[in-house]
Amino acid sequence: MITGKKQGGLGIKNLKNQSKALKLKWLWRYAHEPHSMWSKVIKLKYGEMDSWVTKEATNPYGVTVWRSIRNWWPFLRNHITITVHNGVRTQFWKDRWLGNQNLSEIFPDIFDLALHKDRTVAEMWSPQGWDLSLRRNLNDWEVCRLVEFFKRLESFQGLKEGEDCLWWTEHNKGSYKVSSGYKVMNRAPLTLNWPWRQIWKTKIPLKVACFTWLLAKEAVLTHENLRKRNNILVTHCCLCGEAAETVRHLFLHCKITDQLWKIFINLRGIQWTMPSMIVDTLSSWEEAGIEAKNISYWRTIPACIWWTIWRERNARSFEDRSGSLQIIKTDCILLREKEGLTSQPYPGLPGLLTECQLKQVENYPDAPPGFLNYPDVPPGFPNYPTVPPGFWNYPAAPPDFPNYPAVPPGFPNYPAAPPGFMNYPAAALDSVDIQSVDQEIQWLKQSNGFCYQFRSF
Repeated sequence: MITGKKQGGLGIKNLKNQSKALKLKWLWRYAHEPHSMWSKVIKLKYGEMDSWVTKEATNPYGVTVWRSIRNWWPFLRNHITITVHNGVRTQFWKDRWLGNQNLSEIFPDIFDLALHKDRTVAEMWSPQGWDLSLRRNLNDWEVCRLVEFFKRLESFQGLKEGEDCLWWTEHNKGSYKVSSGYKVMNRAPLTLNWPWRQIWKTKIPLKVACFTWLLAKEAVLTHENLRKRNNILVTHCCLCGEAAETVRHLFLHCKITDQLWKIFINLRGIQWTMPSMIVDTLSSWEEAGIEAKNISYWRTIPACIWWTIWRERNARSFEDRSGSLQIIKTDCILLREKEGLTSQPYPGLPGLLTECQLKQVENYPDAPPGFLNYPDVPPGFPNYPTVPPGFWNYPAAPPDFPNYPAVPPGFPNYPAAPPGFMNYPAAALDSVDIQSVDQEIQWLKQSNGFCYQFRSF
């Protein structure tokens, strides 16, 4: 849960690490605000260890707020260097001002020979060069080491105006931010091939993105996962009824799901072999659409298919309601939510998610009289009480249609059904014989009161 999204988690804040990052902020402020009143009070109370931090708070009594803050100085010190200006606050040997290590760690033998181990950079520097005093003469084998030491110091450009300051190495501008401190504490190794971008950077509702994340983790509550929780049940796929209901079968290899994949694969004109895992499917789908003109539409297709299948599966399992294959395909393309999202297609999914753009018809040329701006409600018919069955968007019947409610529901062979009635042929959907993708597209064009404008990627 608290792991970052790029590492396969949900990116929920770890409040413990957030608290530590806030404590580091106080240490950072203490080092950069030496003249403020509060830092002077802290310095007088606990004493000064060096120019950047106080001594450790070891008192067994009193308020321990600063003690808990001061305990994080070793962590902060490992992620900072010092930018030298006037050199007054920077210790020559013991501070990190020339690389990621202090000079006493890089040259311990020279440090052992140094006469002044606590001098600052300002005290060691002079216009003639470095004032390095040794407590004895060098041996022959130590001369090369001293030469190497002075070569290391050649990168120093001299003192400048201004005060020395800390540089936070985890930020490109060197300034400590609580967010960057939190990232350092919550850092986790990258999960190879984890499709975080296909999950969280896709233009789909958040709950669908979370559902896709659960699928990638194979944690959706299918029969397989319910049995892992010691639930006793007979497992079968409620869509095809030919195999056990597992995450991989239901969302990848079921013959009903396969029909949804084929709609978009055939329209795109690509060769596709279904991978065995959800994670591999997302990665392969991204590679297949690398030449797409609108990659954002292409990325939404897997989530669209899986969300449609999950809703159909739940409808069959809990509501004893099942739709035909053509209805499932239509729901996948239109993606019309009935419970919780919106009554319109998803934002960013205007119809066919990749190849088609679905627009509602205005000024439909064959609309009957009184429906010039179908499906807008004509004036004077705000409360029409008897909308006939099968007319999903039939807002108001004009006066010339007094017997419309008497038409039998379903209209399987109604000879004079005017175009523009969204659910007019609903009863005959199961009897439609579709043998090819072209016939299916033609059927979709003629149904539901919509027209499709095809476009290539």
